[in-house]
Amino acid sequence: MSLIVCSTPLISLASTPTDVQYFIERRDGCDHFRGEYPYDEERGRFIAKNLKDLCTGTDKQLKKVKEEIRATASNHGKA
Repeated sequence: MSLIVCSTPLISLASTPTDVQYFIERRDGCDHFRGEYPYDEERGRFIAKNLKDLCTGTDKQLKKVKEEIRATASNHGKA
């Protein structure tokens, strides 16, 4: 018996601007570490470092990405 699993991403990263790809990668990593359990001190430090590295500034970056997308969308309407 064989099992074929297919998944289709919501967006094609090949056509996604680099800054948006970078944001998605950081935010995914941030969200991942938010759900991790610090079962000992070393793990707690590792999680805290990754949260700081991956999460810091992502809200501001999200706002910027949204503004850029809005600007691009409104410029496409002006032909």
